[in-house]
Amino acid sequence: MRRAVGAWYTSKSGRELAMQLTKYKNREGWTHKDVMRMVHVGPASLKDNGARLAMAFAIKGPEAYATECEKLKEAPADPESVAAVVRLITGITAVAAQGVTGAEAARLIREHGLVREHLPTTLLDGVEVWKALLISGHGMPMEAMVRNLSKMTEIGLFEDEECADWVVGRLTNVDAIRASRIHPMKLLIASRQYQRGHSHDNRAIFTMGFETALVLKALRAANDNEDNAIELLLSGDVPEDLGQQRSRKDKRSWFPVQRVVDALDAAFQLAFGNVQPTGKRLMLALDASGSMSTTVPGTTISCREASAAMALVTCATEADCSVVVFGEQLTPVAMKGDMTVTQAVRVSDIDCGATDCALPMLHAMKHSIAVDCFVVYTDNETYFGSVHPQVALQQYRSATGIDAKLVVVGMVSNDLTIDDPTDSNTLNLTGFDTSTPEVLSLFARGEL
Repeated sequence: MRRAVGAWYTSKSGRELAMQLTKYKNREGWTHKDVMRMVHVGPASLKDNGARLAMAFAIKGPEAYATECEKLKEAPADPESVAAVVRLITGITAVAAQGVTGAEAARLIREHGLVREHLPTTLLDGVEVWKALLISGHGMPMEAMVRNLSKMTEIGLFEDEECADWVVGRLTNVDAIRASRIHPMKLLIASRQYQRGHSHDNRAIFTMGFETALVLKALRAANDNEDNAIELLLSGDVPEDLGQQRSRKDKRSWFPVQRVVDALDAAFQLAFGNVQPTGKRLMLALDASGSMSTTVPGTTISCREASAAMALVTCATEADCSVVVFGEQLTPVAMKGDMTVTQAVRVSDIDCGATDCALPMLHAMKHSIAVDCFVVYTDNETYFGSVHPQVALQQYRSATGIDAKLVVVGMVSNDLTIDDPTDSNTLNLTGFDTSTPEVLSLFARGEL
């Protein structure tokens, strides 16, 4: 592991390393200095003088960087790498100075290739800054662009047709989507959050069936008084001339741009091509209990929609995949990869009562269905029935001779007990985020 992490640092050219060191300064309490010390990466082991210069700036500070620059003037080597690092660091230093205006920051972004993480937060409310971040150079990376759609809409960036066209063009370009390697679920989750039009999704007013944009207008007109806003909605007296002004409390709100919404839907379908098939015989079992309407933590989609969307993506990318919904009973469903998410939710929305997670294995055994991997999607599993899921899996293996795997995804759970932790062919995934699909695929393929 140390060798692999060390190679990550030592394989990068000067500008590549400088970008990584300055863009991602720390994660989960770890800094690059901590990691490089642990894996024994020092200046001598780096790829070129540009990389050593980047290390001096990011790890040792401006004084060490200045000293290293003077040394390189006396004995120049790797001039292209050094020049690229100096150009980047000059921009980073300049944009961090006090009093930098939005116009100056935009110029520095264009001239020095800066990214959002290089900018002080005080500069991140300006349209000209975000326009430069979006379209300068090769453009904002796909995932960064998708993550920041709400912010860019909030500040009014898409009132500039050039910027709106740029985003729509990227999201509907199959080559750009494939190059990004973004998973469809990341796009779906981003799309649903964007369509909400606000960062708060738990207020009752948003569950009344009115369009999000109209609810936001009502809240703004009522100065965030929810009762007064509801009266405006019910009376039909919501004013139309509020523009893009923000309310006092709901500082993160925006009016979704329909072109962008449509482009996100298109991107979701295009990204199916980014999913690497497992090549296995899969049975996807979707919990159909009423509690699946619970929202997946950290997202704005329900467990039912998340499980149906995952099944949809799998059906679109796997040659041998069956889908069942289950509760106290089990029902096979005809899900196809060319369905929309709404259609996938509809065909899987069957109330089957309490949750018996043994049913998929028992069903496959009864009907002699060859399955290499069972995948159970549930909100917070419960054991219900006369056979424990692990016992049902062992019975299936004995009856068919297939050493089948079992993955249980508990999307709102913090503890799972279905699988036997000593069985290397079973996997409990607690919670659900955009990394879950890749972990699941790696396990099914035997790469984890």
